[in-house]
Amino acid sequence: MYRVVETFVRNCLTCIRHQKTPIWDHPALTLPIRDVGDRVQIDLVFGLPSKESQEIARKYFEYISIFGSSKELLSDQEKEFLNKMMEKLIKLSGTERLNKAKMCKSSHWNPEQKFLLEYPICKVNLRQNSEDLTPSLEEQIKDRTRRGIKEYFVKWADYPVSENSWIRESDFVSMECIDQYLKSKIDQNEINTVRGARSLTHLRMISTFITNLLALGPFCTLNDHSPILSTSRLCSYNTFESNFHSELYNVLEKTQFYLNGYRFICTRDKISVRTYETFFGQRIHEKMVANENFLEMNV
Repeated sequence: MYRVVETFVRNCLTCIRHQKTPIWDHPALTLPIRDVGDRVQIDLVFGLPSKESQEIARKYFEYISIFGSSKELLSDQEKEFLNKMMEKLIKLSGTERLNKAKMCKSSHWNPEQKFLLEYPICKVNLRQNSEDLTPSLEEQIKDRTRRGIKEYFVKWADYPVSENSWIRESDFVSMECIDQYLKSKIDQNEINTVRGARSLTHLRMISTFITNLLALGPFCTLNDHSPILSTSRLCSYNTFESNFHSELYNVLEKTQFYLNGYRFICTRDKISVRTYETFFGQRIHEKMVANENFLEMNV
């Protein structure tokens, strides 16, 4: 009967799956001692002449001289074991110092004190709630499509800019942040489209104005020293019709000869032209006419 049960258990998949067998390399087990003297524990079990660091170091040196140095030295947190002299002696002998206990290599014997920041040797329980471990997103900067997979470049809250990273769309827990990013991207595209249309309208207005100016022909520049009659720069603004007509004399230009004869009084009108451009790009001319003092000329 025993053999029948043993044969059935060996061939039963359910029994094999749930069979409890010892695990030799389980992480919760303490590290085994492979040889004699690998780990040495030191403590005070009877009275000594003194508990000073020199006395403890001398006794430990005598032990090393007889049995040799060990790989590990286990002791408590007493001052006679934790001092500079013992630290130097342990360092020279090549021994690893262990303070306490079974689950952690370095821990305080008093649980009210603060534990050292080390990972325990034993296996700890897994966290059931991972929401507090997930960093929150501050903003999404840009997006891309890589090998057919949509990715977003995100800024993590309470982290520097150097920690920014690309995250796949499938890795997001909630799609709300993605919807907000896409909506802001659409709004920005609409704003850029309106700005581009305005810029194009301004360029068309400027080109139309330049075309009209070229169609009008050349302009003349007038100032206080502009001559009345200039053959090199003849312009409609520079030519004036006189109301005085003489049957005997026609004045065309000055000559280098001295002429003797009748005296005539001539007048000249001063015209000032001011040009400015409006907000919409339209150029406007203003003319101001003022009578100048009479000029006397001997002809």
